[in-house]
This record gives sequence, structure tokens and C-alpha cells, in this order.
Amino acid sequence: QLNEAAQMQKEVLEKRRRTYGEDHLYTISALSNLANMYGDLGQVDEAVNMKTEVLEKMKSILGEEHPDTLLAMNNLAVTLGDLGRLDEVITLLNVTVPIMVRIYGEDHPRMKVAIGNLARLIEIRGAFKIMADRAELEFNTKSDDVELKKLKLTSVNAVIIVLGPTG
Repeated sequence: QLNEAAQMQKEVLEKRRRTYGEDHLYTISALSNLANMYGDLGQVDEAVNMKTEVLEKMKSILGEEHPDTLLAMNNLAVTLGDLGRLDEVITLLNVTVPIMVRIYGEDHPRMKVAIGNLARLIEIRGAFKIMADRAELEFNTKSDDVELKKLKLTSVNAVIIVLGPTG
């Protein structure tokens, strides 16, 4: 059913492009909806490309401090997080959070969520770094035990899978 919904959303996007043009907010909204569906379908790389396009258009049309632009930044950050691209997420949130503080104030519920997310990601990145350092140390420790070497290699591979390509 989700595939069918994505196909329908694609049609909506095409109609809006023809009717309103590429840079109309209705068209951008349809693109954002399709990007979210692609993410739900596991087509995360395509979702990132679309969400990046949405963000760039929102910045251009509404400005970086508009609530809809901030939402687009958040949506992109979530999808980048799904890919394990934590450094990019943290960079994006380091831009977004100060803007949100200016717009909403520090006590706004959206701020508490955004700051909590940023803190959690920084903590996760730090934990991953510790895991990677420990795995590297373990792997480089000398041993003649073949089973231990296999176990170390498995551990290092697990860390690589968790960290993804950005490490």
C-alpha cells in the first residue's frame, strides 16, 4: 500500500510541477511528502536527495529562519541520522538550534526536543568513537590464537557496520 501511495504522491508532484512550477510552495510540499514516503520505503538515499532539494528551495524562498525551513532542516537531519551520517546531522543541528533559540526562545517545547536530539547525537558519536578506538586496539593486539583473531575481525566489522562510512 505504501508503494501505491508513493506512486500517487509522485503523480501529485508532477501535476503540481506542471501547474505551479518547480519553486512554488505547493510543489515543494509535494516533494517533501514524496521524500518522506521514500524514506519509509527504505529508499533513504533518494529521500536524502529530495529532502536536500526541499531544504535548499525553502531557504531560497522563505529564508533560513522560517519555521517551514527549520522543519525541512529537521526532516533532513532525521533521514541523515537513519543513514548513520551523524557528523552531518550534528552540523545541521548546530545551525538549526541557534536559529530556533532566536525564534522560539529557550523554553519552547520544540527547543527542548531539538537540544535533546543534538545532545543525544553528540553522545552517540562519542560512544561510537570509543567503540572504534577499542576495536582498533583489540584488533592490533598481538595473538597467535586463530579463533581470537576471527572474533576480533568480527568485532571490527560490527563497529564498521554501526559507524557506517563516516566513522
